[in-house]
Amino acid sequence: MEVALREVDKLPTTEGNFIGFVKENAETIQFVRFEEDSWLIDAPVIEKGKFSHSLNDDDLSTEKVKEIVKRFFLGENWQSLCNLKK
Repeated sequence: MEVALREVDKLPTTEGNFIGFVKENAETIQFVRFEEDSWLIDAPVIEKGKFSHSLNDDDLSTEKVKEIVKRFFLGENWQSLCNLKK
């Protein structure tokens, strides 16, 4: 978790910067950084072992992203911190 948080802090603010995290159970969250304090989260949804669709929210601050990452790795409810939509 600490390494992941450091990587979030280091991600440059230039267009196309992307970072993703995968847990042992294959749960995945991915982020794109648009500006210093502007992020998108993308959460792939797997159904019957195959990619079905993604849920996303493009209105996240850096602090919110870091809290989502913490909860993700702690196995806590990270989804409540964002407004995921298809």
